[in-house]
Amino acid sequence: MSLSGTYACYSCHRFGLGIRFRLYTIGCWLYSAASDLLALCFSPHRELTGGSHSILGRSLEPNHSARSTNSRQWLSEHRLRQDLRTYYKVLIDLGLVGAIAGWSFAIWRWHFTFANYGPAALWHWIRMPLGIGLLCALVATLGMIDLWNTKRTIIWINSAGVSFRKGRKRMDMLWPEIDQIRTRSIYYGPPGLIWKRRSIIDLEAVDGQRIRVDSTLNDFEELVAMIKQKIYPRLLSEYRQALSQRKSLSFGPIWLTFEGIRHKRKFLGWKNLGAVSLKHGILRIHPNTNGQEPQIRLPAYQIPNIDLCLQILQLLGHSS
Repeated sequence: MSLSGTYACYSCHRFGLGIRFRLYTIGCWLYSAASDLLALCFSPHRELTGGSHSILGRSLEPNHSARSTNSRQWLSEHRLRQDLRTYYKVLIDLGLVGAIAGWSFAIWRWHFTFANYGPAALWHWIRMPLGIGLLCALVATLGMIDLWNTKRTIIWINSAGVSFRKGRKRMDMLWPEIDQIRTRSIYYGPPGLIWKRRSIIDLEAVDGQRIRVDSTLNDFEELVAMIKQKIYPRLLSEYRQALSQRKSLSFGPIWLTFEGIRHKRKFLGWKNLGAVSLKHGILRIHPNTNGQEPQIRLPAYQIPNIDLCLQILQLLGHSS
């Protein structure tokens, strides 16, 4: 508890100051208590504790002994970005200050109105500061929820695979088990006035387990590049082997067969394949004929391993 709030409250009682100053010191007292509680709950040095899910009897989650014995096996660790952490804490502090100030002013107006005009005029005098206090409290609450949800998300990249933790949810994936990567970006705002961008990557294993992380983590671009570097070479080798054996490849709603590209009822042969492009999150497959073959247009987030799909399409299109 802050000493300034306690001393000020004692001074009000000792020297008999007015109700306005007493409400102010009570507000300072409440704010200092809330700040101490926030510092206890959201301290950046506070470690998450608990057990961890393991694969083949061994957890991929790092510990101090593993780091000290073999520091090369752990490649990177990704947590909530520091700028977002600061943003959420500032939002919470401003919301708390506004809520305490609004409610304190509403209490003072309630005393003033009740003493001078009676109870009939109370609601008219206190509704505005009371509403402002409620709005600021809502902002602080939303900031605390967002900080709590995002702060608990941690992902580790190591030589064996990926270890993911979000609160009590813990999951490990080995590199050979991951067979699908989906990436997408969400833009906030109208075209030309975009004020925020959020990137997401989904990892899916052969047994159906899925890990989703977004750009709220630090070094997100490095994280995505490292994951693709670990997974794509193996998948590309498997795809080439399947094509050499005339097997079909599935990329979500698109099938790459020996004869051509199939999407629902549309079919485009390799000889008729034209330009292939990925722009603004849309995969466009154009035929080289004048409207005789259908054009295939799909959102990129529906297609797993979109980079490999695009590479194979461009390679087969040039070879045909």
